[in-house]
Amino acid sequence: MAEQSGAQAAPLPAPTGQAARYVIPFYTSQTAFSTGRSVTVVGIFNNSNVACSVFVQFQFASQTSSICTITATVPARTSAQLCSRPVGDPLAPCNSSCPSGGLTFNTGHAYVGSSSAPPGCKMIAVDPRIYYTTGSDSVILGSSQLSLVPVNAANKGD
Repeated sequence: MAEQSGAQAAPLPAPTGQAARYVIPFYTSQTAFSTGRSVTVVGIFNNSNVACSVFVQFQFASQTSSICTITATVPARTSAQLCSRPVGDPLAPCNSSCPSGGLTFNTGHAYVGSSSAPPGCKMIAVDPRIYYTTGSDSVILGSSQLSLVPVNAANKGD
């Protein structure tokens, strides 16, 4: 349904030349306790025939400014893993992660997007997950697939 008022929505956060395509309504990234840690890993598959720049912007709690923006260039028909903090194989081979040790005591929401041009770069497939670990991230306690909602849309109860 079209917006009835003449007011324009505020632009969504995105690096220059890119467009926000999805929102992850909840993420968490924790290292405060050695017995319970977490990391958010956003897998992005480039469905186009050209390399595309992609990004994830993490926003803390209910804030509207980004606390970390990570980017990667993903070749055609391949994927990348963008992580809230650095972790390695076999947990997640991160192509890019938040700098300076990453997000270590954060919960909030995130935007995921890709290049505005060429047009094919809007065809990204996104799979966000939280991994729960212990110690030095060597033991995976569990994982949770996160909701992913197109920007400016409601989810479908999934």
